[in-house]
Amino acid sequence: MRLEIKKNNNYKWFGEISDKYSFLKDFLQKDIKKLNQLKIIKKDIKNEVGILENEKILVKKFKYKNILHKLKHKLLKSRANHLFHISTLLENKRMNVPEPIFYLDGFDHN
Repeated sequence: MRLEIKKNNNYKWFGEISDKYSFLKDFLQKDIKKLNQLKIIKKDIKNEVGILENEKILVKKFKYKNILHKLKHKLLKSRANHLFHISTLLENKRMNVPEPIFYLDGFDHN
């Protein structure tokens, strides 16, 4: 299921949410700021992994090394998009992977 969240006039989040977790769509649209309030369990130059407070949801944020890397992922599929679809495919084949719930890509229109 497609997901679009408007953060402000210049910034939007786009992504997908699995049908099983479509009930989280309203939560994400109302409380998108909670994604910045993670209990961080790993942080390095490429990724940030954390848990949503009072939720059993693991969130992985991808960072970009430089402007060229960021541009590449705006033109092609992002790492979040790619991993969401690969995890869904593997889960459908009954492989033991973390259940994909949603992914979001943010875009600044300035």
